[in-house]
Amino acid sequence: MSEQPYAIRILDMPKHPSAALYRPVKTETSSEVPDVLIRVARPKLTKCPSPTASFEDWLLPNWDDPHQTPSVAESRNYQATEVDEEGKEV
Repeated sequence: MSEQPYAIRILDMPKHPSAALYRPVKTETSSEVPDVLIRVARPKLTKCPSPTASFEDWLLPNWDDPHQTPSVAESRNYQATEVDEEGKEV
């Protein structure tokens, strides 16, 4: 086993719906061993939720890539608009 590039001990298996461990069942007369001892399936991947509008402009591209650390802009250019007495932007 030490020659394998990666190994997980059965006791260290994560508790997840996509990974199931089937243990032998011992009865008074025998010990039944199931046909399958470990079943692992590819988990269903879901997208992360969209950020709120107030944060969206601050996030840099690829913020939703799970293989990268999300980054935010240190500053943003913002052009203030004035509103006249009638409620129109000036």
